[in-house]
Amino acid sequence: MNERHQGKLENVLYLAIFPLTFTIILLLVIFIIMGYPVGKTLLAWGNSVPVLEKLVPGPSIAEAATDSGKSESWKQKYQQKAASVKKKNEEIANLKEQLSSYQNNLEEMKQTNQQLERQVDTNLTKAFQEQTEKVASIYEKIPSSKAAAMLESMTLEDASLTLSMLDEEQQSRILSSMKDSKEAAQLTMIIKEMATLNETNEASLKAKIQEIAQIQNNPTQTLAETLSRMSAVEAAVMIKSMMGTNSQVAIELMKAIPTANRAQILSEIAKADSKLAVQITTSLN
Repeated sequence: MNERHQGKLENVLYLAIFPLTFTIILLLVIFIIMGYPVGKTLLAWGNSVPVLEKLVPGPSIAEAATDSGKSESWKQKYQQKAASVKKKNEEIANLKEQLSSYQNNLEEMKQTNQQLERQVDTNLTKAFQEQTEKVASIYEKIPSSKAAAMLESMTLEDASLTLSMLDEEQQSRILSSMKDSKEAAQLTMIIKEMATLNETNEASLKAKIQEIAQIQNNPTQTLAETLSRMSAVEAAVMIKSMMGTNSQVAIELMKAIPTANRAQILSEIAKADSKLAVQITTSLN
């Protein structure tokens, strides 16, 4: 009986306890090799069990010091990061302040420039008025025939500017005394156009005079550009009317109009009078 009982115990030892113990030891060795904190884990587990906590020793002083050192290190890192963030925020605040200052300075500069521009315009206007009065007083003392000869020797821009400074009576006397009637007529048209200008700068006025003279020298092109900016329906009405009074001028205008606009105008004319559209098309070729 005792031998049978002893045999069972041996079987339990060989078949269960020894293999289990070996397996546990093997697993612990493997975990340790892999770097897992097996000892700390077991100690922590033992300290959490009510009964075993009295038998299992607590964390060592070295481990506590290590944990304390890590905590202090993290605290220092946090403080460094917080200080860095604070410094960045201060830099951003300073940059915003500088930007605001620059914007204010820019606005002040704009206002100063505007004041200077107004002052320059005022001075130019005053100078132009003074010059006008001087020129008018000079030409009042000169016979109209001599004044006309003087204007004819000037460039078109200078002659136009000089005439524009005189009153209408002086302008009329001098223009009627000019030998070149064509130039007198051109000056008359330019002076009328200049009356609508609100300009006192001499260079700008001369540029405007050149534009006016160019338009007068090439009226067909100017009228063609005007027709091109109109709607096709309106332009077609004008061309139809001109074909009845002066067909040659109408054809010249149609030739000067861009191809795309010309096709639209012919299309509108064809809707009302297809024969006239054919006639214009034939004359264009």
